[in-house]
Amino acid sequence: MYTTLHSLFQRTTWGGVWIAIRRSGRDAHARRLLLRFVFSFALIFAGFGVELYWFRGLIQEDPTFFRVLLIGTIIWIAFLICLTRYSSYRDRAKAEAETPSVATEIKLAIFREACLLAALLIRLASERAMEKEIPPEIEIITRRKVIDRLRSRGFLEDVTPAIRDLLLAPDGHWSGEQKVQTELFWECLAVLHHALGLSELSSVTEWQRYNTVIAHQILNVPRPERLKVTPSWDLRPERNAANEYFTGCWLELIARGEIEEPTPETIETALSFRADLQSQGYTSGFLVGAQMLSEVPTDLLRIAGVRAYRRFDTLRLLVDITCGDQPASELQTMFADCIAPTEEQAVIS
Repeated sequence: MYTTLHSLFQRTTWGGVWIAIRRSGRDAHARRLLLRFVFSFALIFAGFGVELYWFRGLIQEDPTFFRVLLIGTIIWIAFLICLTRYSSYRDRAKAEAETPSVATEIKLAIFREACLLAALLIRLASERAMEKEIPPEIEIITRRKVIDRLRSRGFLEDVTPAIRDLLLAPDGHWSGEQKVQTELFWECLAVLHHALGLSELSSVTEWQRYNTVIAHQILNVPRPERLKVTPSWDLRPERNAANEYFTGCWLELIARGEIEEPTPETIETALSFRADLQSQGYTSGFLVGAQMLSEVPTDLLRIAGVRAYRRFDTLRLLVDITCGDQPASELQTMFADCIAPTEEQAVIS
């Protein structure tokens, strides 16, 4: 029962229920999932009903006993949940202290790259804001603030030219193309925010609303060496899920004829994949919001595919970095290549 109770307080549980409600009118799989949730929810409170039956005599004699029983039950459930969470946290903290899952030097290297990207996206938000008319009495100091923060941490050394040029450019001097290219990094920053242990990574099927809050959170970390960086074995399933989702978006685009010159074998694979998803319905996990991939407009499908690819690419590198197979500077190289791609390089955008 604890596992079921614990899941009631998780965001992903209620997010899944809300999607199932929205799809229940046209998806039998969603209706079955919704019925299972209602049944599980009823079982949880069946225990409280048994308590009421056992103590019905006392409740009839003293009506206030019902309120005491209800409050006591809520407190007891909350206590069990907090106790289990604390015990799990204590065990993880002890294991991390004895044998760190990610070496301190790797943590600091990932943190440096995350700070550079966070600074870049704070500049992007400022550049976008300056597209509107700014009163002459307002002075824009975003560049100065960002540079001062990076310089105070010693992060301005050995920065790739493409990123350095954007960071050092005067306020209001980014080109339209530079803004568009940099906007692709919001998903990468969300992944780094998660990898640094500062948040949970949302499902790849959910639409994201990005803002500079996570960028400022990264730049304001006081003791980066104490961050609980997500180890490679926890990043791998997220990497694989992002790769599968990107593949699903790509195959759906092929099935629609939106990809140029696919091979006949690829077209056959795409059409077969689409048919399988439609037969699985809601439970396939290939959704954009509450819509299956086959139901999503093409422009939104492209956006979902690009986002999934950026997530996959960042997670792929982070797995190698946390294992010690590649230096963290490869993250900066990936970002710089997207800003200034070489002639031979095909960049998904």
